[in-house]
Amino acid sequence: MNQGKRRSLSTRAEVFLSYFDPDGLGDMPTSVSRIPRPLPLLWVVGTRDPLYPAGQGYAYDKAPAHALSRYVVVDADHVQTPSAGREQIIDWLRSLAAQP
Repeated sequence: MNQGKRRSLSTRAEVFLSYFDPDGLGDMPTSVSRIPRPLPLLWVVGTRDPLYPAGQGYAYDKAPAHALSRYVVVDADHVQTPSAGREQIIDWLRSLAAQP
């Protein structure tokens, strides 16, 4: 089960485990909590994404706080989110480029 869809697949056990291990790199809350120092983070989520109801506390808030980090909500599902957030993404990247 991934993104609300059940799929059959064949893979090696270590690959499967690396994706679903609650302490592994595929677990977003764990991964962001392991960021060693504050870095700018952009988190864009769609209102129809399965992760949307979890809110900022799911993973974004677990990253070290940085003044240039942003949590952006767009009206989209998981697949449409990058396109729906493109202007916010570009604006955020420009704000980073403008930093001394």
